[in-house]
Amino acid sequence: VLQELLLRPHDSVRKTLQHASSEEIQKALSFLGLEHEPEQFVGQLSYSQRRKLDLVRSLVHSPRMIVWDEPFLGLDRESIEAFHAPLRELKQSGATIIVATFQSSDFSFLNPEKILELH
Repeated sequence: VLQELLLRPHDSVRKTLQHASSEEIQKALSFLGLEHEPEQFVGQLSYSQRRKLDLVRSLVHSPRMIVWDEPFLGLDRESIEAFHAPLRELKQSGATIIVATFQSSDFSFLNPEKILELH
């Protein structure tokens, strides 16, 4: 997931998640609070909803590795904390999580093995 959102504004939320199973899509829609609006166009979502959709899309298949660039940019504390459980699960499954951020404290809950700060 890049700092710049690359979602297509004329795709529906469901289409954005199209490579996921029906169960994964339902779980993602529920997480996003969009379970009753799967056909809503991405361009109609708020910035934070689009940001969360992009992040959820990267997690939906339980990847072995994720690389995020400033993933929580523009999200409130509650939204950030909502990602704690899925990220913990991913880490516990043995996945590698690489994050480029100026807010390394947002990821302290993961007890990172390595932190490299660039100035």
